Amino acid sequence: MPGFEPSTLAAWPLALCQALRHRHIAPEPLLQQVGLCERSLLSRPDERVEIARMTQLWQLAEQATADAAFGLSVSRHVQPMHLHAVGMLAMACSSLQQVLEKVVQYHDMVSNSAHVTLVHRPDSLGVQLTPLANVPLSPLALDAFMATLVRFANVISGMSGNDLLTEVALHRARPAQPQPWQQTYQVPVTFAQPQCVLWFRRSALQQQLIGDSELLAAHERRVQQYLQQRQQAGYGAKVQRVIGAMLAQGEPSQVQIAQQLNISERSLRRLLAQENTSFRHCLQQVRHTLACQRLRASDEDLTSIALQLGFSDSSNFSRSFLRWQGERPSQYRARCRQSEAV
Repeated sequence: MPGFEPSTLAAWPLALCQALRHRHIAPEPLLQQVGLCERSLLSRPDERVEIARMTQLWQLAEQATADAAFGLSVSRHVQPMHLHAVGMLAMACSSLQQVLEKVVQYHDMVSNSAHVTLVHRPDSLGVQLTPLANVPLSPLALDAFMATLVRFANVISGMSGNDLLTEVALHRARPAQPQPWQQTYQVPVTFAQPQCVLWFRRSALQQQLIGDSELLAAHERRVQQYLQQRQQAGYGAKVQRVIGAMLAQGEPSQVQIAQQLNISERSLRRLLAQENTSFRHCLQQVRHTLACQRLRASDEDLTSIALQLGFSDSSNFSRSFLRWQGERPSQYRARCRQSEAV
C-alpha cells in the first residue's frame, strides 16, 4: 500500500535548534533521539522531515525547556528565505491579502500535515488550520506556524497587533499561563477551539505593498516546480490530504471534497480518472493507512479510532479493516506489539 507520510521542510527543525541554543540548550542530544542530524539538514535545505519525527522532537524540546509556549519562540528564528520560494514569494506580493492567498495555495511546500483554508467574515479574513486526522501534530508546531505567519505579515505590512488582527482562535487546551500567546498576538486569544484560525482585519489586507510582479512570477514557478516534483501521485494525493482533514467530522462526500478544492464534482472525477483512481479508492486508502498508524501507535479503543476515521461504529470499521488487511484490527495491533517486543 502506498504510504501516506506527512512531512515538513527542514527549516522547522533548524529553527528549533536555533531557539534551543538561544536558551543555552544543546540541540544535538534531542536530534539524535529522533534520528536527525543538523549538519545533514543544513547541507540539504530542501530535505523533508516526517511529521511523526518532528512531533517527537517538539515533545523533547518542550520537556527540555519546560515551556509550553516554546513554539512561539521558534517563530522568531524563521526568516522568509528559510521557507525557500514560498517565503520569497510572500515578500514579492502586492497586498497582504495576496500574501495570505499564496501561503494557503502553496502551504504544502512548507508542510502537508494540515489542511489550510481561507474563511470569511464581513470584517475579517481567517487563515484556518485543520490538522489531518490521526496525524500526530504537536500544538507547538501549530504555534510556530501561526506565529511565523503573523510575524511575516508584521514585517511585510509594517502593522502589528490590533491594526493587523482582530482575534486568534487556538485548538490547544488553555494553558496555565496564557500570557505568552496574548503578548505574541496582542489581540484576544481563545483556546480549546474546534479550529485554529488567525483572523486578519480586512482593512489591513487591502493596504498596497511595494510588490514585484516579475519576482512574484519567478518564485511562483519555483514553488510549482517543487510541488510537481513532490506530488508524483498527482491530484489523488491532494484529495487524500483533504479527506484526512475532514474524516474526524464523519465520512466526507465527493461533493464536499470538490468544494474544498474549488472545483466541480465532475472535474474531480475526471482528474482522478486520469490517474487511474477514484474518490472511493482515495477514501479507503487514507482510512487504511491512518487506521494502521493509530493501531500501531496508540492504545485507543476501536470505537474511538472508528469514529476518528469517519465510521459510524466499530463493527463497520472492523469489517473494512479485515477487507483491507486480511486480519481484524485487534489481531493487527497484537501482531505489531509482538514484533516491537522482539
